[in-house]
Amino acid sequence: MGEEVILGISIRRRMPYDVIEPEDFNNKKQILLRILDEIDRIAREVGGVSEDVEEKMNKIREEVNALPTVSYGDYVLHDHHNNIVSILKDISELLQVLPVEKEVIFSIVSLEVRRGATVEIVKTPQTNLTHEETIS
Repeated sequence: MGEEVILGISIRRRMPYDVIEPEDFNNKKQILLRILDEIDRIAREVGGVSEDVEEKMNKIREEVNALPTVSYGDYVLHDHHNNIVSILKDISELLQVLPVEKEVIFSIVSLEVRRGATVEIVKTPQTNLTHEETIS
């Protein structure tokens, strides 16, 4: 059926009766870690997050790191699959509590201009970034 690249990591789609290769599971783990890295990046760009959100992010990262790395011949158990589903649910809930916008406020500057001086005034617009704008 093909191969997808998610956050720079390749993962194959599977058909019924296909053999699930070790990289099929291991790459899901790597993609989850990359998703968490992106969430960290976005959180830093919007000025950080509360301690509560930081704790949730750390808990999810620990859950991802606890997933096994499988080798050829290892069983991928239903618990492994269910753990990934739980992690995806946790990530979804985390995204709901992240700050939505970055607000940049410029202070007002007073300026004294003397006769004969050349002045150039440049106005920089206020920035409001959404998650979508920071990802693109």
